[in-house]
Amino acid sequence: RSVAVQEDGSLAMLYEAVDASGDHAIGLAGSADGIRWEKRTVPGSPEPGGPLLTKSGEANAWDERVVGTPYAVAAQGGEADWKLYYVGEAKEKPGLAIGLALSDGADLTRFSKLDST
Repeated sequence: RSVAVQEDGSLAMLYEAVDASGDHAIGLAGSADGIRWEKRTVPGSPEPGGPLLTKSGEANAWDERVVGTPYAVAAQGGEADWKLYYVGEAKEKPGLAIGLALSDGADLTRFSKLDST
């Protein structure tokens, strides 16, 4: 999991979640005090907490099998977007790779994966 302080002083936690079928995804929770955490609403997700980021599902993609181990980096030096580093794994090629997704400005409920090609 990765905990970050937002501009308003609240805390955001990006975490690895595993559902009943064993699929890994990255979820989002928030807290005002670091003690009580609540899953945040993620646009397009039926459940609170996300998923915020999921495996690609595309054949032969580097993150086809799994995504997880999130690490958030706040926008710096005049940048608007946060960076989210995460690991992924392909089905046919065992071993982890690192991916990068960018937030939609300060909105941590929307991240877009950067194309690794």
